[in-house]
Amino acid sequence: VTPLLEQNKMLIGATREFKAEPLTKDQVTEDLRERSYDLAPWLWDNGTVDKVTTGWRVQSNRGGNGRSPIIGRLPSMESIHNDAWVFTGLSSRGLI
Repeated sequence: VTPLLEQNKMLIGATREFKAEPLTKDQVTEDLRERSYDLAPWLWDNGTVDKVTTGWRVQSNRGGNGRSPIIGRLPSMESIHNDAWVFTGLSSRGLI
């Protein structure tokens, strides 16, 4: 559960699917409700689902010590911010 910049909006988790067909919006909502209700019951009891989005989890190749995060400076972002960095590749390890 992560607060968003928009007032009164929260991001709640992600599913992990290894199926030929993606989950429906209702299936995703129920899966996330089951896994996060104890953490944030007030969100589920008082809030509404605004949208369900899709994406892919980034992960690095497995090395001798397992999978390591991908960390580096983003020089292509200098027009927006002169010191932008990326920290990704966490796969299912969550948001930081």
